[in-house]
Amino acid sequence: MLAHACPGLQATRWATSLGGRSAGWRGLALVRLRAGKLDDVEPALAKAGKVADPLDHAIRGLLAIARNDRAGARDRLTKAEELIEAEKPGAANPLAYAGRDWHEQVEAAILLTELRAAIAAPPTLPVAPPPRPK
Repeated sequence: MLAHACPGLQATRWATSLGGRSAGWRGLALVRLRAGKLDDVEPALAKAGKVADPLDHAIRGLLAIARNDRAGARDRLTKAEELIEAEKPGAANPLAYAGRDWHEQVEAAILLTELRAAIAAPPTLPVAPPPRPK
């Protein structure tokens, strides 16, 4: 019952139950980002592992947007795109996609599309308070 009322708690239990699997920690980081708990995103991503992943950069880019850091978001987008390009099969490594978690590629593509749209959107201005009654 409590898990349904607190999706963050459920995500935390899921992430920790996976042990060393990075997908759980990345999922938790995304839940924290969506919940507005920006200070909890980076610690969750740190537990996902030391190997750079496009999904990590996408989440960090969205975190930068949430903190109004467009330059940081662009930097993360560039890093994610470079990693994706480097991971593509080629003459040197024709089986580059073997042994991958395919859902991460789809999730990264979705989040990078969201990140590109957020970077391209005009910056939001703070909303002025309503006028005082006379």
